[in-house]
Parts: sequence; structure tokens; C-alpha cells
Amino acid sequence: MKSIKTVSSIVAILLMVGCSSQKANPKVGNQSDLAEVKEKMSKILFNHVDSDRSTKISEEEFVAYQKEKSELQERRQIERMIESCDKNGDKQISLDEIPQKDPTRPIPIDVMAYESYKEACYMNRDGFTHFDTNHDNIITFDEMATKKDVPMMPYPTVTPVPIPVPEDRIKEMERYITEKYSRCDKNSDGKLTLMEATSKICRIPSDEFLEADSNNNNFLTLQEVLDIAKKRVSEEQIIHHVPPIKIPPSAPKEVQLMMSMYKCDTNKDGKLSEAEITTESCGFSKEDLIANDHNKDGYFSQKDMAIVSMLRQFKRMDRNKDKVLDFSEFMRNGREIIY
Repeated sequence: MKSIKTVSSIVAILLMVGCSSQKANPKVGNQSDLAEVKEKMSKILFNHVDSDRSTKISEEEFVAYQKEKSELQERRQIERMIESCDKNGDKQISLDEIPQKDPTRPIPIDVMAYESYKEACYMNRDGFTHFDTNHDNIITFDEMATKKDVPMMPYPTVTPVPIPVPEDRIKEMERYITEKYSRCDKNSDGKLTLMEATSKICRIPSDEFLEADSNNNNFLTLQEVLDIAKKRVSEEQIIHHVPPIKIPPSAPKEVQLMMSMYKCDTNKDGKLSEAEITTESCGFSKEDLIANDHNKDGYFSQKDMAIVSMLRQFKRMDRNKDKVLDFSEFMRNGREIIY
């Protein structure tokens, strides 16, 4: 907690310095003073991130600091959510504090506008149920922190949905099949045998004949042929709520894993385990999980994607590609760390 408070203090001061520099009047002649203050504060932040005091920031130190900052931001977000709904000031949210109707006023994106909307509770009943893990009609800070990474909305469904077949298509199909049946039924006895069905005139595959022969009497009536044809047409008309996501083979493995989340995350907990990603339908290996499990918790989740983003940010700041950041590189890109 002490470390998080340190990060909070440093970031707050740097933000104030940044705001002051934006408001400063160039004619006053205090720009050099502000630059000196910013450099001193950046040095303080640099020394904080440089935990081993080597005068260089490694990837590990950079990621550790960014995770500290992220944890601080998450705490503030949860605290603000609780504060906006907590009417009696007990630092938790009860069910009777949730509005009966879902709020319709849009939530401001700008965090600085927080004061203007903190009185309105933007959590609805479904959101309350999501966070209330012990079902006691009260949400605590710990409950919100535990469930913050679990998706509130259900994953896209791929359940087949049949579409009615147009009537004119059915009539045209019946006319065509009736004419073909007459040509295939050489002896005109109303019974199409396997030999007649597979003849050069008819050309019905034997497996389709056996499928259509529902009563297993070794011949097909016109109605049986019509029934199997209607079934095939209905199958062609089936669509899905969400088409399968096409994942580019050239995409980085962590991107492929994230794009496969809704398909592979069978228990819907917002993260992928070894058992989930190594299934035949998911198609990844144990090695893929090990290589992309950056926080070493045994899962691939949004947290791992966040670390990937941090590592990319580090490489972008490392101008000389020596895998460490010196103070000049830090100063040149300091805003990327502060914000």
C-alpha cells in the first residue's frame, strides 16, 4: 500500500506541474523555472521506477511500475463507483441503493468531470448481480475487485437460428423432385429402389438413399424424397447470431489468444486455462499459454495483454535498443509513463 501511495503522490505532483506549464504565460519568463521543476520531479519518478538504483530502468522495473500505476487506477475506479452509489456512506453498495430503472444519461468520459456526475449511480440491477458474488444484496470493495476482469455481458452466441424457407422455393423444389422421381422410377410402381436411385439417369448417392429411407424398407417413396430435400434446404437456411471470427495467421500469438477468448473460455470467467486452450476446437498448445502467461498465474487474460502493451511501450521508448532506459530516454518519453 505504501508503494501505491508513493506512486499516487508522484503522479499527482507531475500532473499539477504539467497543468501549470500549460497555463503558464510565455511572456512572464517562468518557462525555464517550470522546466527545471519538471526535470526534478521526473528525476524523482525515475529513481522510484529504478528500484535497484542502477541509474537504468530495465523492462522488469518498467512493467512493475506500470502495474503499480494500473492497480492504483483500478482502486480509484472502484472507489468512485462505490461512492457514486453509496447513499448512506458505509463504503459499500446495497441493493436498495441501486436505481429501479437503468440510468439513461451518458457517463462523461473525462475523469476530470467526475464532480459533475458523482451523485448519479450508473450501476443497474444486472451489474449489481454480477458483482454480488455471495448473494447477500451488498457489494463490497473486495467483491468488485474480484469480479472486475470477468465479462459482465455474455459472450456472443453461435447458436444456429433457422430462417423460414420461401414458399415459392419449396414449390419449385417439389415440382423438380416429382419430375425426377418419375424418370428414376423405371417400372412406375411408386417405389424407388437402390438400383434405380444410383442409375445413370437418377444419380442419387447411396448414402443419401440410406438417409432418406427412414423406415428401412429398402425403397423410397416420393414423400420420403421430398422430406429429405426439405430438410437439406432448411439446413442451408440456418444462420448464426455471430459468424465465426477469422483470426489472421500472421497476428501475434497473444492477439490470436485474445480473439479466441469467447470461443475458448468455456467457463466464462474472462481468462483461458491450459485445459481450455488445448482443446481441439480452440487449437492452441500448452507452450502457447506458457509463452504468453506474462504474470505467471497459470492463465491467459486481459492482464497478460496489458503487460504485452507495457513491453511494447518500453521498446518504443528505448531509442538505442540497449534494453534499458536511461534518464534522457525517460525524459524524452516521460509523458507515456505518467499518463
